[in-house]
Amino acid sequence: MGEPPRRGATTVQLLLVVVIVVLMAAGGALVWLWAGGGDDSETASPASTTTVSVTEEPGTEETVTSTVQAAPGARLQEIALHDRGDLAGGLNNRWAAQLSAKQPGVFAEGRTWTEADILAEHEQLRSRFPQSRLVMSTQWPVFSLQGWWVTVMAGGFSSPDAANDWCRTNGFSPDHCFAKLISTSASSEGSTKYWKK
Repeated sequence: MGEPPRRGATTVQLLLVVVIVVLMAAGGALVWLWAGGGDDSETASPASTTTVSVTEEPGTEETVTSTVQAAPGARLQEIALHDRGDLAGGLNNRWAAQLSAKQPGVFAEGRTWTEADILAEHEQLRSRFPQSRLVMSTQWPVFSLQGWWVTVMAGGFSSPDAANDWCRTNGFSPDHCFAKLISTSASSEGSTKYWKK
């Protein structure tokens, strides 16, 4: 019979597994950057964490943690879920300024939009206007179209005219900013007010 495995050899194997996991995460990040995910004009998304358990010997376990960027669609859902609390709470039944409405595959502004494009636009608007919030139209009865990611400036405006005045003051065109009621109970009828230059 051979000698029992030495502890040092198992530690080397464990370190090799850790190095491979880290290299795979770094390689994925590089592919993401090369694919256009690392555009400097975008705000970085918080990273999600992946945990991998590696068994060294029976009865012992070593945990390795690596950081991986969340997919744009998952990140959009995460933001909308977080923002729903703000909007359904103190801003429910208040007027907002709708800044953008996009869905993956829609052709607008000279291009076909992807989830990554929608996320980048939302983050850019949120950086410029920190009170901006993201909603998924399907989850709000005030939207007649389903499946659209909508960015609103949640200023808690008391009237549609106040929201439209905000649009004018901030240099938006009537096509890119207009009053939208944010409500968990109102219907889409009467929930939008457009303005003219």
